[in-house]
Amino acid sequence: MISCNVAVTGLNAMDDSLPGIPVIRSLRASTEWTGKIIGLTYDAFDTGIFNTELLDEVYLMPYPTEGECPLSKAKANTAKDIYRGNNTHGGL
Repeated sequence: MISCNVAVTGLNAMDDSLPGIPVIRSLRASTEWTGKIIGLTYDAFDTGIFNTELLDEVYLMPYPTEGECPLSKAKANTAKDIYRGNNTHGGL
């Protein structure tokens, strides 16, 4: 049995679907894996973030075009929150 938390991006499930939701469904269907699935999204309107059966937590990340510093800072803060077990980013 594998026990670990997994962060997944690509959570848009509209016409131009991204691979995040199928990856999450595969993990949830596995009998060999346990852990939390954390969604990382750049857009508060990504349709996949509203499915509470798929995601345990969701974090809004700054767009990469905002530069390396804001993105790196957001990743570090998210990692701290996940490690501590609290979602201070609003749990979109």
